[in-house]
Amino acid sequence: MNTSEVIKWSPAQWYDKVKFAKPSGGGAIGVVFCWCQTPNPFYSGGADYNNPRTADFVIKPIQGSAATVRFAEHMMKHTIGALTLHTKPINRATPHGAAVMYTILKFRNAAQTGTPQRKRWDSVWNHVSNAQAYLVQETLNSGVLEFGDEAYSGGNGQGLRYLLRDQPLMKNLGLLFAVDAILGNGDRLCKPNTGNIMYNCWNGMVWAVDSTTVLTNYRELVNDPSYNSWPEWGEQPTANSWAKAIVSDSPSAIPTTKHTPITPPAFAMQMLFDPDTWWRDVFRKHLLEGLHRAEKECLAKHTPPPVPPRPHEWDQAREWFKSGVEEGMTAIDNKLSGFNWLGVKSKYKEYVKRFGGDPNLDWTNFKLRRKYFKLRRGGMSNEQAISAVQSYARHKA
Repeated sequence: MNTSEVIKWSPAQWYDKVKFAKPSGGGAIGVVFCWCQTPNPFYSGGADYNNPRTADFVIKPIQGSAATVRFAEHMMKHTIGALTLHTKPINRATPHGAAVMYTILKFRNAAQTGTPQRKRWDSVWNHVSNAQAYLVQETLNSGVLEFGDEAYSGGNGQGLRYLLRDQPLMKNLGLLFAVDAILGNGDRLCKPNTGNIMYNCWNGMVWAVDSTTVLTNYRELVNDPSYNSWPEWGEQPTANSWAKAIVSDSPSAIPTTKHTPITPPAFAMQMLFDPDTWWRDVFRKHLLEGLHRAEKECLAKHTPPPVPPRPHEWDQAREWFKSGVEEGMTAIDNKLSGFNWLGVKSKYKEYVKRFGGDPNLDWTNFKLRRKYFKLRRGGMSNEQAISAVQSYARHKA
């Protein structure tokens, strides 16, 4: 269902049109799947409340501003051509936002106490009811797969070996790596979360799913009462340490409210210029650990375990990935230059004006990332670029 159509509904239409809703099974919050039709036993291609792929749309409750998601989707779409869920935000503090919450409440109350579905509702309800905005998003179609699910599947010629031999997918992961770096979005590749890597099984195109910006504001970081966003500095952040963290330490996002769950990590910009080390020490290590867990589960179930990739498959995949990183950096360089840069600034301001500011959507942070990126692309060493970024941060912070 087209999200542009859904957000035009009146509050009364929300309550009337949604026939069933249920929460996803994973994640601290997850999403709420919504159906606008009742199942038809005589039509296999219709609504199936047991199959989230048949939902008409999903609702993602969020804390903070929807601008962080919209800006991320815009950058991903217009730099690497990532496919988006056509996210449309609805502010909770509006009649439409209240209608969304009470529509969801109707199905939460209908779930029987003690059932797995009711327990899941109860575990996420605090986040749903206290959300600052609801993101209405399209449902992923049947051709879209989750990288983690596919990587650890059984040994039938599929699994991780199959993914590593998929050249378009590996290249697109490199593109994704590059744009996530400039956005500070570390909860996908910088610190691997394969559940946030969704791709099209036919052509390897990646989707901008669970994408956000983690551009922490310096003053908000210093005054974070939870200290959750501080890297292990052991003392209050300074402008110098904030700038260095953007490049190399990747702190977590700043909690926006007391209801904010565990916050996602930022992306350490330095990683973008050392993809070989990241591939070897972070990504490959993460995938092998997942593969080992999958092997143990298969042995316990007496099913064929996944076949480990061969050394040449790792090496070839890394080269394809690096080619994507380089192409992504070229696209980003173009996007952050000349009139294109003015367009990015205009879009940023538009989203902040429409959806409100956020402590994790800081323009100075974004400019520091751009500055480091430009200096490294221009031939500076990591140490020289960090020094220049810190000097700029001391001036601006």
